[in-house]
Amino acid sequence: MRTICVAVATLALLSVSVTAVVAQDEEAMPAREPAVYFTGTFEELPPEMPDPVMNPDTGVLEVRDGRLEFIHEAGDPRVAGPYVIEPFHMDIDPATGVGRMWGTGRMEHDTGAWEGPIWGLHYPLTEEVSGYTGSGALTGSGAYEGLTYFYRGTFDGEERFAEAIIYEGEPAPLE
Repeated sequence: MRTICVAVATLALLSVSVTAVVAQDEEAMPAREPAVYFTGTFEELPPEMPDPVMNPDTGVLEVRDGRLEFIHEAGDPRVAGPYVIEPFHMDIDPATGVGRMWGTGRMEHDTGAWEGPIWGLHYPLTEEVSGYTGSGALTGSGAYEGLTYFYRGTFDGEERFAEAIIYEGEPAPLE
């Protein structure tokens, strides 16, 4: 009986210790800012693109070191305004018009900035119009330190629209 009492007392002490540590950790953790979902539109300004160059080894048209600029009208003022992708790169299959794009996006405000990788795809809609879908995972600095702006933007031949989230934490790893 004495062994059982000692075991019960030991378990009770352990549970009190664990409860105290959990409560202490919860108190020490700062409150997280809730994730925010929003939509928006963007206007593309005239791009600065070098002429595509045919890569003889791959048969792909390559565009390197271009510059895209947009005016983003977003449901969150932290990401509204001018947005630049520079450098901007594309590889396009000349037979299909389908390709990939990547680069670095940057948006700057008086109180902070966002910067990070962008990637996406390019596809023909008609002989004259191409569509694209792109995403970016931009890390905040200044007033946006510790936040990530993740978006998906699309041009469907008629309008340019985006949906996005801002959340506390690092961008998800691309594995």
